[in-house]
Amino acid sequence: MLLISSRVYAKPVAPATAKGKLRVHSFEFIWQPPLVSAPFTSHIIRRRLSTAVDSLSPSSLYRRRLSIAVASLRRRLSTAVVSLPPSPLAAQVSSVKTLLVMTESYTIQWPTGLSSKDIVAWGNSGLVCLDAASNTVIKFARGHELCKPHVEVERRIYERFQQNGGHGGVLQYYGPYESGIRLEYAPNLDLLYFLNKQQEIETQQRFSWAQQITDGLCFVHASNVIHGDLNANNIFITDTLDAKIGDFGGSSIDGSGLLVVANASHCTPQYGDDVALVQYDLFALGSVLYTIMTGRFPYQDLMVAEKAREIEALYAAGNFPETYSLGSIGAIITKCWQAKYDSAVNVRNDIEGMNTINIEHIPCTL
Repeated sequence: MLLISSRVYAKPVAPATAKGKLRVHSFEFIWQPPLVSAPFTSHIIRRRLSTAVDSLSPSSLYRRRLSIAVASLRRRLSTAVVSLPPSPLAAQVSSVKTLLVMTESYTIQWPTGLSSKDIVAWGNSGLVCLDAASNTVIKFARGHELCKPHVEVERRIYERFQQNGGHGGVLQYYGPYESGIRLEYAPNLDLLYFLNKQQEIETQQRFSWAQQITDGLCFVHASNVIHGDLNANNIFITDTLDAKIGDFGGSSIDGSGLLVVANASHCTPQYGDDVALVQYDLFALGSVLYTIMTGRFPYQDLMVAEKAREIEALYAAGNFPETYSLGSIGAIITKCWQAKYDSAVNVRNDIEGMNTINIEHIPCTL
């Protein structure tokens, strides 16, 4: 599932199956605002999704796609009260969600041997299914023409990683599979899910993740790839509790444009939404490290559509979340946000140089 902007998610919907094919709507939006109580009326949802569109860059691919979807939503939703089931993130924030299903449809052709029951994850452009026989996952485009470039660029990127010898901080690539790609399966799913699920995580484990992710990002950048959407949803936890970077469907390779819009809490104010620069990832790395140590996104309380610009304004003014209480790694996080690093290698060196005593006394707030 891809966080498009301000807690607006997009995922496929599967109403029916027939002969290995699935008829779906091309957009299903999940509105997941924190600290709001049900019910919502449809006009409130329309207004807030419109605000989410306005918060994106005018040149953003997702702004154009969301604009079309919201226009369709205005035509189709009545003013009736929408029933809102509990959010899966209710343990962390008081949230609710509703599914807003668009009407444009297309057909998904399932890879051989897989079906809707095998889905373990999804994004704005692709589905991920578990191949239980090999304990790997197959990621493939959902079927719409707009989705295919995402899977293609991800295939090219993983092939680049493979040519460069691979890296333990990145999901392992096992080659193409029909129209998709075969990847390592991380049974503990993504980092944010794991942080929400686990009540107690030792500080040394958090520090190990910080090292693994930063080291993995060094390899990514050395391969001339910019992730563009580095966050805890795109970092995966293996059965041995190792952290690995994944989800390169919107990334840049050899200077190509980004196909993804990062969340406001992970965006540097110095550059636009689609600028593929190392500094873009380094800023996001600071936000990832903050999430690892605190269990929260930076300025999480402002992560609703109408307050997305408040986060941007705070960052532009140099006002970042407090990190002093996190000790040495807090200083590293702030340096990432303040653009004081030229490369992920420098971040890695600072993390490796942290004093073990300081690590043991970092007060985690999860």
